[in-house]
Amino acid sequence: MQEFAQFRLEGNQTLKQRQLLLMQHSQKLKQEIQRLNQELDIVDYKIEFYAEKMLELE
Repeated sequence: MQEFAQFRLEGNQTLKQRQLLLMQHSQKLKQEIQRLNQELDIVDYKIEFYAEKMLELE
């Protein structure tokens, strides 16, 4: 984001570059969120799996 800050200092002639940087950052964040959601799904599955196993043992 240092590059973004530098573009900001350079003024309005860098609006397009700033927009592109933000779009790239947005895409990276969306990919990370997708990865984290997949990991969360696995953890939630395991929690449910253990809950069912404990019920079987009661």
